[in-house]
Amino acid sequence: AAEQAAPQDDSLVTHAAKMSKEEGALDLSRPAQELHNRVRAFAGWPGATVKLWLSGADGQPRTAMVLKVLQSRLGPSSDGSDILHQPDLTVQALRLPCGPDGSEVLEVIRLQPENKKPMGPRDWLNGMKGRTVHLNPE
Repeated sequence: AAEQAAPQDDSLVTHAAKMSKEEGALDLSRPAQELHNRVRAFAGWPGATVKLWLSGADGQPRTAMVLKVLQSRLGPSSDGSDILHQPDLTVQALRLPCGPDGSEVLEVIRLQPENKKPMGPRDWLNGMKGRTVHLNPE
């Protein structure tokens, strides 16, 4: 490899700013493909995160929860008749509606709640204890 190396042209060098943790926050109004690419790009550090809201049956205000998205895949897009308006939790994936109109789906297949070990959606679902997942605090 050393014998094939070519010197770098200093006039073409650019500076990349240091990444911050805030860059890893997923904006669910963006297309699913872009979010999936961000999950893969920010693997390790800073990590891709999504903020969700939890509510219980007791009428208490919703509480925020930040999940680190460790692995994702693109879910089937909607034709408009079955658009997800809230996260859909199955045993195989946490399905997040995304895109400008919510017709796209990002499926989270490996996640990590704050201060917890990485887990699959089924394990996270078991720990929810009847709480409901929402995209917003209202």
